[in-house]
Amino acid sequence: MAKGKKADTITVEAKKNLPAPKGSLHHYSCFLQILGMDVDHNSPSVMLVLDKGGKYIFNAGEGLQRLMREKKIKMQKVEHYLFTRVCSETMAGLPGMLLSTSTYSVDTSGILAGQEVCTIAGPRGLKAYVNAFKHYVNNQQTLKIQEMPPTRGAFCIHDCLVDNEFMVVIPVVISPTRKFQNPDMTAALLTNTGAVLGFAVDQAVDMAADLGTRGVGTSMIGEVVEIDAQPSGAKRVADCSSGLEGDVDALEPKRLRSNVENGYALDQGYGAESVVPEAMEPLVKSEGLVADPVPSTISSWSLPSDVTCYVCEMRGVPGKFDHAAAETLGVPKGPERGSLQRGQSVTLSTGRVVEPHEVMNPAAVPGPVVLVVDLPSLEHLETVCSLGDKGPFSKWIAEAETEAASSTPMLGRKHRVMMHLSPAHVVAAPAYQAWLSTLGEGWSHVVCNAGGHQTTTMRRATELQIKLNAMNPHLFPSLHPPSHIHTSASVVLPHASVTFRPEEENGKEDVCSLRPTVAEDNKSRNVLEYSAGSRVASVEKAEGGKEHQGEAQKRNGLVIARNGHKHHVLPFKTRGGDSRDVDADLQVEKVREAFMAENEEVVVMARAAADRPAPDVPPECLAGIGREELEVVFFGTVSSVPSKFRNVTSIYLDRFALGGLLLDCGEDTLGQMKRRYGAVDAEHRVKELSCVWVSHMHADHHGGLYRLLELRAQLLAEEAASSSLALLAASQPSRSSRSRSRGSAAVEPLLIIGPSRLFTVLAGYREVLHAPFHFLPNHCLVSDFNGRPPPPFVHNSYLAMLRKLELQTFQPVPVEHIPSSFGIKVAGETGWTLVFSGDSRPTQSLVEAARNATLLIHEATFEDEMQEEAIAKRHSTTSDAMRVASQAGAYRTILTHFSSRYPTMPNFDMSSRPDVAIAMDFMSVNLCDLPWLPGMVKPLDELFKRQEADWQMEDEPPGSGAEAAGGEKKEDDGSRSVAAVLSGAPLGVQARS
Repeated sequence: MAKGKKADTITVEAKKNLPAPKGSLHHYSCFLQILGMDVDHNSPSVMLVLDKGGKYIFNAGEGLQRLMREKKIKMQKVEHYLFTRVCSETMAGLPGMLLSTSTYSVDTSGILAGQEVCTIAGPRGLKAYVNAFKHYVNNQQTLKIQEMPPTRGAFCIHDCLVDNEFMVVIPVVISPTRKFQNPDMTAALLTNTGAVLGFAVDQAVDMAADLGTRGVGTSMIGEVVEIDAQPSGAKRVADCSSGLEGDVDALEPKRLRSNVENGYALDQGYGAESVVPEAMEPLVKSEGLVADPVPSTISSWSLPSDVTCYVCEMRGVPGKFDHAAAETLGVPKGPERGSLQRGQSVTLSTGRVVEPHEVMNPAAVPGPVVLVVDLPSLEHLETVCSLGDKGPFSKWIAEAETEAASSTPMLGRKHRVMMHLSPAHVVAAPAYQAWLSTLGEGWSHVVCNAGGHQTTTMRRATELQIKLNAMNPHLFPSLHPPSHIHTSASVVLPHASVTFRPEEENGKEDVCSLRPTVAEDNKSRNVLEYSAGSRVASVEKAEGGKEHQGEAQKRNGLVIARNGHKHHVLPFKTRGGDSRDVDADLQVEKVREAFMAENEEVVVMARAAADRPAPDVPPECLAGIGREELEVVFFGTVSSVPSKFRNVTSIYLDRFALGGLLLDCGEDTLGQMKRRYGAVDAEHRVKELSCVWVSHMHADHHGGLYRLLELRAQLLAEEAASSSLALLAASQPSRSSRSRSRGSAAVEPLLIIGPSRLFTVLAGYREVLHAPFHFLPNHCLVSDFNGRPPPPFVHNSYLAMLRKLELQTFQPVPVEHIPSSFGIKVAGETGWTLVFSGDSRPTQSLVEAARNATLLIHEATFEDEMQEEAIAKRHSTTSDAMRVASQAGAYRTILTHFSSRYPTMPNFDMSSRPDVAIAMDFMSVNLCDLPWLPGMVKPLDELFKRQEADWQMEDEPPGSGAEAAGGEKKEDDGSRSVAAVLSGAPLGVQARS
């Protein structure tokens, strides 16, 4: 404690359970850990962990909760979520994290009980984003939201966001320069957001020329607000076409409100044709709604918005207690001296008040500094670079330079760490490297981004897929690297230079290693070398001698971080990089060969099932069906929360050349698609999606929709912008001709069919994500619907989807679960029929829909011994599902949506059911493979029994997992094994999903 600072005065008797006053020093440990970087459409997360002060998470992309379970990281005590940007890339994993965190306590305290759980902070738009997902997380939540006000200058350093006995967190808001190198690029980007911007190409070029660098400013932090059950300004509106009703946030006066209040479409941000469709005009006029098509914001990919970086100034570690001074002052040995060491004043029996600074030496280790830097675009980078020593981080950079120039010993210097969350293409930019070169030697740098150097974050699921692929490569295809491989990336730091280039894939490994190329002018420099073996950066002298990595990092170092990498900040002796929690690269061929050698009987059994001769006369439902007709791909097969082998629900119907559609879209569906198809093919499929259908409002069935929508809009808009740039480069057409060509470059809205309440959520997200869609409520398509039909432009989107995919039927079926729950019946023009139950109890309407179906996909959350739980939670047991299949006469049935208590599959007797199969993640079922598909159940069961001993050692500890989708609670450990089921072990309480 600084000399002269007045501390809280307490008597010796009252001291015991009181906290130390703010500003006092403590002995504590702190480390940073990098999480989630195998997909480049999500921001990685940085977790700052204090052994005595909880956890702080910077950014929470999709799949974070599954990754934390994979790494066996407990999700309790996350006190703050700090976001650098407000978008699905950085925030899509937050709802799942909040749902999971809130269910740990047996007394249901947390979000689900309306209790304050944590603080969420970030740039402008944060409150709108939280208001969007609160509709399906819980209506009674009381999260503290701290939204940074927009800066009026190039950057803004706010007051302290966090100020406690361990650290101070200071947000720094940075604006992009808004100055583009090519005015035509700006015009193309502005134009391709749609005609709704209200100006033509010539005006857009003028706007681009007018945009310039803004000045520097400072301001106070934004006010702290609490999210109420009803959003501020919200109003209850009724749909004038179909009776759809829901809470819709009141929009700004200049926003297009017609489509919002009619509950069918939000596409004004991109489409030139369907902003106010002609069919909607009578409705707009009759309701007297505002139809001004000028949006209040432009999407983040076209004109970058403000970003918030964070400076964490840690408290120092206290110095030693001065016993001689204590003796002189008359402080007796015992609890009084302990109180002084904890920063508390004590009153002696003589009445003398002794302050801590009188008996404590100065801080032994000064407080470290951690900078979390995210510059998502070159425009943000230009802001930082153009300001030089007057930039947003100049204060902390100057302190480091002053200290480096002094004679202060290593122990007395601050440890400074810069965590780089900037995308790979920005980090590799020459301007970024030039900026880093100005920072001096006082910083350790950790680069956190996706790329070819990252291995899968779902290691156990990937290992299982390798083994399943060995059993049947068609049913269980090999997985692909889910990130784009960066062909060239160079990171140059002061006193260190290396160019990283990914190795070419050899066809055997599903990850890439990196080969360092030393710069020619490094004779007197250190060379940072990345090795796949160590998975961290090591420092090698140019002369060939090696230094200890920890010592090098204390001086100045760089880590190209991989998933799980840690950087210890305190205590002093451990600080630096730590790769022990980084998984080694999966050696695909070695895993495959070892599995086949140890499980030859299982492999033979599986291949025999697939080699079973096809019937001479195919069943009527498969007559004339070829392999290019339909493939059913399971991206998620677990109930409620992701487990180590399964993700939450999502099914992709691949119509090959015709495109595809999704049935449910749980969190990280996009990541699963990239793991299945690879980044390039997956993004192509996302652009070609015709429809996303959602069964009901539980979060595990639609939590991945919003990231998918935003990425799809970005991909299509970038594609359109590229086309427009090509046209602009080829000629300079007149203003009128350019205006006429805008419609061809507009982004086509995606058709979303789902429960009525989903539109309220989509409308909320649309305020910050700007992703175009047409919405059609499930109930408008049921066979007995007699309400007012949807607007013609939405109905036309539905008909266009049927034509494109050559579908005869796409009809929701009401089922028994929560209100507005539906199954779906899909029929192709060639005669096949697929029925998916969604979440449901056995329902007669589903039986009728699946009558003589080619394929029935039915949920089987519980095993038969949990019938009472299934009834209470409105789910089905395995026998329930098979009974529906028998009553419907379905040709084949696939069971899915298993409780996470079963790591692989529940135990049930399949000997009498040769028509039933089990779904696994990434399983790809071609209609032509249905005849032999049930034969895979027995080899799968045998495989899981043999692997059980190994997996049981890896099971998550009790309390580390919880099922929580849509406000449902799980109190057991969430990992009941097949062996436990077979042994008749007592059942825990199963969560509702």
